[in-house]
Amino acid sequence: MTRRFFGLCLVLLMALLLCTACNSQNKNPEKPVTTGFACDVDMTYQDMRVKGHLTRMSAGTLKMEFTEPATLNGMSMEWDGETISVKYAGLSFGVDPAAVPESALGKGLLDALDAPDDEYGTKMARLLHNVQAAGALTSVDVVSEAGDRFQRLVPPALKYTDYLIVNEIEAGKTAGLALRAPGGEIDEESVWEALRAIRRMGVSRWIVVHAPEGAWGLDENDREVFVRSAKLPQGYIQGTVGAGDAFCAGALLGAYRGEALKDALWYGAVAAACSLGKPGATEGVRKMEEALNAFERV
Repeated sequence: MTRRFFGLCLVLLMALLLCTACNSQNKNPEKPVTTGFACDVDMTYQDMRVKGHLTRMSAGTLKMEFTEPATLNGMSMEWDGETISVKYAGLSFGVDPAAVPESALGKGLLDALDAPDDEYGTKMARLLHNVQAAGALTSVDVVSEAGDRFQRLVPPALKYTDYLIVNEIEAGKTAGLALRAPGGEIDEESVWEALRAIRRMGVSRWIVVHAPEGAWGLDENDREVFVRSAKLPQGYIQGTVGAGDAFCAGALLGAYRGEALKDALWYGAVAAACSLGKPGATEGVRKMEEALNAFERV
């Protein structure tokens, strides 16, 4: 969810700057654009479609208010000639446009949400709280990295998380536990201990830990669930990039459809298996019904 949100933010920031660039590069300085205007916007980038309303005030400020997709409804971005201000679900922050389109922009957005918050711990936790208060369900995953940031930044957000889906490395860092034995094999007892520790941090519905061997989870009633990974033929794996994200997408589809956790974990397992069959991150994507028919449940 968060990665999708920031990908959309990056595209929208670039679009806003392009609107400004069209004005600043006017080749007839005797006829500058000084009047205001308003229009509806409908743009598509790769598979992302965004709709909203763009307004240019006569003073030079551009404002974009979003209506679709539903996850961005209520979000606004404003450009005053120097900075971009983003407002969403009660959270507001500024972005330096000098970074666009460099990758530093994404880091800047993440850093803004990682910033401390006196009431909620982090700005991300505040954002998740506000989203939940608006009646939405929240899902969180994280990015594997070294360092101590997990135990500092992740727990505040978990108080306002409905679904947490992470791999064994990320779960271990969040809980402060080693989930693999010195020989590399998964330590299932430690996995269950990590799940219970994360539950105490506040996740309200599902907590899932996925690994090459399978997926372990606690459902909304704290029932323990395990699903083994799909059995793959020898030589099937062409690449591992995106397999974890595919698992997460499959499991969330199960949640969206109202499936029990055990069935949702199998959704994740077959989605990951499809991803593993292709070298890139998205080439293996299939419709879920097709993926379910492609692998025998184990």
